[in-house]
Amino acid sequence: MGKLKIVTMLAGILFVGAPALVQAYQIAPNPNPWGSTISVITLDAENLSGFANSGTLLIDGGSLNNSGILNNGGTLMDWGVLNNAGILSNSGTLDNYGSMSNDGILSNSGTLGNYGSMSNDGVINNSGTFSGGGDLINTGTLINTGTSSIVYVTNMGTLINSGGMRGAERIVNAGTLNNNVGGSVTLSVNSGLDNSGTLNNAGILDNSNDVSSVSNTGTLTNTGTLTNNCNYCLLFNSGALTNSGTIAGTGHYIQTAGQITNNGSMTQSSIAINGGSLSGTGTITGNVTIGSGASVNPGNSPGAMTINGDFTSGGTMVFEIAGLGTGLYDVLNINGNALFTGGNIQFDFINGFNAAAGNYWDFLTANTVTGWDSLGFSFNGLGTGLGWNFTQLTSGGERLMIGSNSVSPVPEPETYAMLLAGLGLLGFIASRKKNLCV
Repeated sequence: MGKLKIVTMLAGILFVGAPALVQAYQIAPNPNPWGSTISVITLDAENLSGFANSGTLLIDGGSLNNSGILNNGGTLMDWGVLNNAGILSNSGTLDNYGSMSNDGILSNSGTLGNYGSMSNDGVINNSGTFSGGGDLINTGTLINTGTSSIVYVTNMGTLINSGGMRGAERIVNAGTLNNNVGGSVTLSVNSGLDNSGTLNNAGILDNSNDVSSVSNTGTLTNTGTLTNNCNYCLLFNSGALTNSGTIAGTGHYIQTAGQITNNGSMTQSSIAINGGSLSGTGTITGNVTIGSGASVNPGNSPGAMTINGDFTSGGTMVFEIAGLGTGLYDVLNINGNALFTGGNIQFDFINGFNAAAGNYWDFLTANTVTGWDSLGFSFNGLGTGLGWNFTQLTSGGERLMIGSNSVSPVPEPETYAMLLAGLGLLGFIASRKKNLCV
């Protein structure tokens, strides 16, 4: 450790200049009293033992390496000058009880405790332990590959997590939050995560404690595991939620606007789509309710959606048809009961496909179907001179059949035999709803 050279002290400000030898030097005085400022401007400084700051510790273009114990009860600022970022490296213990701001580079491989207030407009790279009960406002970049347990995080920059992060209160993300493969974000009791920015979860996002919630008004993409797993755990969405991973648990999903695209697995006690849309080719396990202002779009132009539970809808259902073969038209498979309380079913013929008389599609399966007569029906792309009707499937569900205006659509085989015996009258009884004047 080189000899410390004090250049000047003016108006309570202590400037640390060049040491006699070109090597790191111990910051001083210790403790740094209130009203006094230590500035690390150019060369490397260090703390090897115990250091207490009650005044101002300013890193402005230089670097400070703490391998001992540094307690900040005053103001600690990591700045940059002339595009040279200040560097604060901690491999020991750094506890903040006052105010701490980082506009440069803060690297932690030791223990970083925030019990006061902390702001980041630069880069925080944590590979150690980052904890505390204070507030963190991030408008820069926070990279966590270690363990982070922070009470309150407001992120308006970029937060990258590849380690473990535990939020005891709320994480508020208005920027970009990437929870990478191998990373975990755990929300505690009465805590939550509010996302109005971009949240990409490829690791584990765990909301499994009482009265905790995840709220998305921005963009949430889940390719990992999002656990919403308690009776009072809530997952709110009014933004864009895309799931190609796993959403699991016994909590409740509530959507008031926006959209959810489920191409993976989703399990909740209840799924309420009160507004916006539900689409995708994945599997939903739980009872699903579709509000009058919401829509269901099975598949991804086109495809099949599976619901393991009861399905209640008063909204709009859209089925796209691009051909006759499996995978060329939308299917909603309900392994439960289907109850319709109004709404509309819309059929869109896409990709240049022209339906013909005699074509049919088994587009809806369910154990039972109730309330079919409460529905309205609309068709886009159905050729002139063609009509339509529906017949019940013997296994449960509905079949759409196409006929001409002058000839009834061909009924199912069992209905056809009845038609021959009853001069056609029973064919109309078997039809659920029919329009031959399209």
